[in-house]
Order: sequence, then C-alpha cells, then structure tokens
Amino acid sequence: MALAQRVGWSHSAVQWEQFIRWSGEGAFGIFAGAHLVATTIVTVHGAALAWVGAVITDPDYQGQGLARQLMERALAYTHEQNIANTLLDATDKGYPLYERLGFRPLYRNLIFAGLANGTPPATPYPCLTADNLDGVIAQDAAMMGCSRAPIIRDLWQADAAWGDDEGYLFVQQNTTGVSLGPWYHRTAEGAERLLRTALTSLPPETRARVIIPEANVEAQRVAQTSALSLIGSGWRMALGDNPPGLMTSAYGIASFAVG
Repeated sequence: MALAQRVGWSHSAVQWEQFIRWSGEGAFGIFAGAHLVATTIVTVHGAALAWVGAVITDPDYQGQGLARQLMERALAYTHEQNIANTLLDATDKGYPLYERLGFRPLYRNLIFAGLANGTPPATPYPCLTADNLDGVIAQDAAMMGCSRAPIIRDLWQADAAWGDDEGYLFVQQNTTGVSLGPWYHRTAEGAERLLRTALTSLPPETRARVIIPEANVEAQRVAQTSALSLIGSGWRMALGDNPPGLMTSAYGIASFAVG
C-alpha cells in the first residue's frame, strides 16, 4: 500500500490483500533489503485468460529495468500454465514496455471522476443480496469470457452493490474515495439508474471514479450526465490472438489490476 501511494495510486490495504490472494502464486515483488521496491501481480481467470496488474516501481528505483524483470517473470508464469491470452491495462508511460514484450493495443480505457451528488432515480435499485450473486457471476462471465466467481464474491458488500437480473454495480473503497465497478447493464437506461442509485447512496461529496472502455459510448454519456468528468485514460493491451468475451460491453471495469 505504501509503495502504491508513492506513485499516486489509491488502493487500500483491503484491495492489496485481495489482489495478492486472488493471484495465488502469481504475486511477484523485488526487495531492496526489507523495502518492497517493485511489484507485478498476475490473476489467472482460467485457461483462456490471465490478467497482469499492479505493475509498480518505487520512484527511487525507476529506470533500472525492475518492471521488465517482473513482467518477464509474470509472462513465464502464464506460459507455465498454458494461458491462451494475457491482458493488462497500461498507462501511457508503461505502454512502450508492454509493446516491446509483445502486447498489442486493443482500445483505450477512459477514467471519469467526480463527487457523489445528484437526485436519486425515481425507483432506486435494491441492494444486491448474497442470493443475487450467482446471477451476477453468470453475467460477468459472459462479458469476460470466463468466470471470476471468487473475485465477484469478494467484492460484494451488502450495502455497496446494487442491481437485479439485468445488471449490477459495485462500489469499492480506496484511500481517496471510492471506485465504481464492475458496472454492467443490458440497457443504457438501467445502467444510468444504477449509477444514480450508487452516487446518491454515498456520503455527500465522496470522490468517485469509474474506468470505462472507450468503445462503450453509452457508458461515457451516462457518466457525463451524472456529473462525472473525463480525467485521464490508458490502454487495454493483449498478448494472444483471441481475447475472450465481450469486454467492451462493460460500463465500468472492476479495476486495472483484474480487468
């Protein structure tokens, strides 16, 4: 968590614990003595897909090739497990390294942020219950092309997730506010109702952020009509010929670390 804060990332201790646990043997780090100076985490979603995230190097140790060393170890790990496709979400700064390692760009991810506010929808969505999770897992699997059941179950909190059998939105706490996602609905109207439900359920003035695939134009419109503004972007990149699923149908991704 301290390393992430040194580069301006807002992941909480809870989120780091989740990333490491989801990765199993795929969490790698480089230490200088007892000081963690670089990380890379691989989450294997199944034979068709692995995700690389949390590629961080301490600013005092950048330019020494540590990120490349860890990426090479991460790709050896996916090769050992015969993973067909490896994806990641890259900053513009990280893009050249990933391109040299064989990744190709798929599309941009757009980062929207703003303060929780606005008028609740006429009919707010109910909170998701444990009984709803199997349906959410099935919808998420159709979008991602593989099941992320452990991740969805871990992300779920009774008072911070809303939806029904057509869509869902989760809220995750971080050190600066909240991130919104995964967020999905079969209709733009339902997606907007979900977002307004979430934003008006949060404490006033909570800073909220959501990462939207550029191809989902409706998601961008919904974010903007809910007073969220574009603040940045990055690249979704792939190593492999046939990424599974329909990921651009997502309105908001879970995180850069797991897609």
